[in-house]
Amino acid sequence: MSAAQADAAMAETGMLKWLVFALLITFAQAIGVLMVIHKAGAKRLPACLSTTFWLLVTMVAPLLAYACIYSGYSLTGYLVDLGHHVVGFMAMAAVYAAFRGKGKIDETELL
Repeated sequence: MSAAQADAAMAETGMLKWLVFALLITFAQAIGVLMVIHKAGAKRLPACLSTTFWLLVTMVAPLLAYACIYSGYSLTGYLVDLGHHVVGFMAMAAVYAAFRGKGKIDETELL
């Protein structure tokens, strides 16, 4: 495919708009995960991962399931999307944990 053909295909399908919205959605998710971790008071890696895991189980997985129930989305598609979110959210939590709680002592470390 030539550059001209790629540009024409992108203009036809609105792919550029789709990519911008996908980036904005990911940015919103990253902020949301950070807010939940902050509100939970999680500072160390295990606490950040645990908080994010429960966010995934109680919010993300059920919301993604709506597509299967109401839109006829396949179970395979659901599992791929859920896996994508699990990897992405847990990676976000790990990065956030690396920057949270520097120089602070967790109560669990005192036990």
